[in-house]
Amino acid sequence: MNKLAKNILYGTGIGISLILTIAIYMSGRSQVSFLVGSGLILMYLLLVAAVIAAVVMAIKALRNSPGKGKWVAISIGVLLLLIGIGYAMDSRLVKNSYLEYGISTSSASGLIGGALIATWVVLGFAVLVSLYTAFSDFKNRL
Repeated sequence: MNKLAKNILYGTGIGISLILTIAIYMSGRSQVSFLVGSGLILMYLLLVAAVIAAVVMAIKALRNSPGKGKWVAISIGVLLLLIGIGYAMDSRLVKNSYLEYGISTSSASGLIGGALIATWVVLGFAVLVSLYTAFSDFKNRL
């Protein structure tokens, strides 16, 4: 991916996050649940898109160099492990507000909570790696 496409992708993601955050803080109490629900739906869609992209890219990489298949398997295993850890960390409580979105069982609540925790862990790791890369590039240019 070239530099312009990366910048557009990052700018779009940051822009959507900022718009949702500002909208949540500036809206009334009655509108917050709609905005938070919309943000969660967006996050779920982005998570599904990321998983699909990861699987497609992994299959493409396996086709190009079959020897690297073990790294693909390790990556998928780590992702599943993170979701499992998130599931174990989640309380699996079904609150009344969850029923509005069709979440009525503790296992469904746990899966959603586990996916959210895994998403935050991966996001935190990606931010740390991005910051490290940016600072190391800056340091190397001096």
